[in-house]
Amino acid sequence: MERIVSEAKKKELNYEVFFTKEETKSLNFEQSELKDISHKIIEGIGVRLIHNGRMGASSSNNVSNLEVLDFALNSARFGKEVQFTFPELPHHSESFGDAKSELEFEKLYPVINEIVRYLENKYQGKVDLSLTQMKLYQKLTNYRCENYIERNTTFFDFGLSLFSVTSSGFLITYSWSWKKSGLTSDDLWNITRKMEQTLVNYDKIAKITSGRYKVIFSPYALLSTLGITISSGVNGFNLARRMSPLLSKLNEKILNEKINITDDPNLDTPSKRGFDDEGLRTAKRSIIENGTLKDYILNLDSAAELKMNPTGNGIRYSFSSLPLPGFHNFAVQEGERSLKDIIRGMDNAILFLIPIGEGQSNIIMGDYSLNVGLGYYVENGEIVGRVKDTMISGNVYTDFQEVLEISKDTELLMSRGYNTFFNLPFIIVDNVSVTTK
Repeated sequence: MERIVSEAKKKELNYEVFFTKEETKSLNFEQSELKDISHKIIEGIGVRLIHNGRMGASSSNNVSNLEVLDFALNSARFGKEVQFTFPELPHHSESFGDAKSELEFEKLYPVINEIVRYLENKYQGKVDLSLTQMKLYQKLTNYRCENYIERNTTFFDFGLSLFSVTSSGFLITYSWSWKKSGLTSDDLWNITRKMEQTLVNYDKIAKITSGRYKVIFSPYALLSTLGITISSGVNGFNLARRMSPLLSKLNEKILNEKINITDDPNLDTPSKRGFDDEGLRTAKRSIIENGTLKDYILNLDSAAELKMNPTGNGIRYSFSSLPLPGFHNFAVQEGERSLKDIIRGMDNAILFLIPIGEGQSNIIMGDYSLNVGLGYYVENGEIVGRVKDTMISGNVYTDFQEVLEISKDTELLMSRGYNTFFNLPFIIVDNVSVTTK
């Protein structure tokens, strides 16, 4: 990286250089059988230049490849006209997680195999499982100064899914969790037990008809509906291209007044950071306040296009990608009562735990259509059985006007496609369209 920076200075270029090194160790099971144990190291460098008012960019997995500057210069001839400059950077270094911690796959394999056989035998199904160690180093500098922003991130995650064909039909459920330091045998079993909590009365069928119901959206179901719709709708890239229905909607009510959503870079997750990937300071921001849209998520480029101030939300998804607007930590404010207490007080509702699919339909406009992988019918405060062959559909901006309550329980999930952590409760929505055979 230093060689490229030195050459860029000699050529008096208006440069930005971004370096990443990502080390991943993982153990994976598919269909209850060991698929692989892998160790991957990916490193590379991304360069952006502003030359004659146009943006040029290039990247390479050879971090000393000086040609990356020439490629970036050549691309600037045909690049987009830009209306911003790179910011002056502080000297800043931050870290997250225990960098010295390591997963010992040989010690954990017997426990993992035991978990797989336990679930396979008890539920007569197949298990997918992943155990991952992630270590990420990032470094950013530009022509404005000699300073660097550095970030070291370490975390460990464990996810498992159960697929089964039972007397009550096709069954799917899953669970995921993470830690700053290495996961232990107890951690793995705790996550497994947590997944089993979704299987209450899974072998009983509740007969329902198509119609409109109260629906309890779990954090997983919420991620595929409200989470994706709002994170896409307030994204500066979509706003600048007039693809979002939220353009020019600031200070307008778009959801029920019970809903409050923030972007919180200080939340204790691997997305915690003091500066974004363009070198701007991050800050907790209120995006939706009492149902009213208060702010957008902008990087330097989208902010310039919209003639607004950047919000410190420029995120690179790899060394080869350009910075795009993105949430750090998408958080929905929790309510006051537990899910158990809420369910006890309900006359009838559908508890929508596990969706199949990622929202489908025109999700940026709020439309969603999700098959229910695992859901239950609640009657007189009790879970009476699974609903099957069921689809829940509607529009986020319409349906989430009729929020009845938000739970105190929350779950922290990661969307790898969005590189964002989502802290989500259960949300009870009235009058939702439910279709069943």
